[in-house]
Amino acid sequence: MPAVLEGMAAREGALLTLETIDNEVASKRAKMEELNAPSGLPMETRQKRIAHLESDLEALKAARDSANLQYEQIKKRNQQDTEWLR
Repeated sequence: MPAVLEGMAAREGALLTLETIDNEVASKRAKMEELNAPSGLPMETRQKRIAHLESDLEALKAARDSANLQYEQIKKRNQQDTEWLR
């Protein structure tokens, strides 16, 4: 039984990681929208910041894919463990 509880805790941690990454993605997208709106910033500065945010979003996408894969593996293992307990 302790192994099942540890597995559930691991699943909760993996889900928290996914949610954290999703929040970061949303934050970066909001910043990109702000930069795309007309402002007093020079165009060159805005373009550099947008390029940096795009790079960050690509890295976050890769991190999210990896975290999602890990979450799905843990979820499957949890389902198998709970089936075993029945």
